[in-house]
Amino acid sequence: MRKVRNYLRVLALIYCIWVVFSSSGQLLYMAWNLFLALVPFEAANLLYKIKKEHLVFKGIRIITIGLCILWLLFYPNAPYIITDFIHINSNKFFIPNPKYVPYGLEPKTLFNDNFKLWLNYINIGIGVWLGYMFGIISLYINQKLIEDKFGRARSWVFVVAINLLSGFAIYLGRFIRWNSWDVIFDPLNIIYILINDIHIKALNFTLLFGVFNLILYIITVVTLKLMREK
Repeated sequence: MRKVRNYLRVLALIYCIWVVFSSSGQLLYMAWNLFLALVPFEAANLLYKIKKEHLVFKGIRIITIGLCILWLLFYPNAPYIITDFIHINSNKFFIPNPKYVPYGLEPKTLFNDNFKLWLNYINIGIGVWLGYMFGIISLYINQKLIEDKFGRARSWVFVVAINLLSGFAIYLGRFIRWNSWDVIFDPLNIIYILINDIHIKALNFTLLFGVFNLILYIITVVTLKLMREK
């Protein structure tokens, strides 16, 4: 597990360097979003280390609580990265066929063979996958920590609750443009959100994003379990 985490860190670093140069800075937002997804990943790993190595020293309780809060605030940034697929404009992948004539044999549109367009597609896809894996692993680590202390059933209640909360956070981030750090730098904004952004549209998107991420999590966990059994 430790090797996997280190490999992902190295891949994330290589990816960030790659997108900076390969996209002429146009995909800097992917590097930033990947960094935000890395925050809960590292927080979960520190919590795992504290628990498994039975670390005890002055202030350890405060550090543990701080890491839990940090993870909770930044975890939604990991599944949020999936919405970065919106930056792939599907219209650009189709171009009019200059040879097309009505009722002829030629198709009306063709796939665009612009290499940079497809490179951009791949770059976003890799970034989304890396960020998603950071989130899945961090959630899995915390689920196991809760399972060890409270049992398997409660650990899954935790998973469902976190995914629903993350669904709401993704809605706030994508449509309201709310950020995790607003809790610190603009705490009054939370009151405004609770007054103005709790409605049926928010509920619909919360369920949409929350259930979607829960399904992806279950698929990943089941797949990994089946691979270990073989």
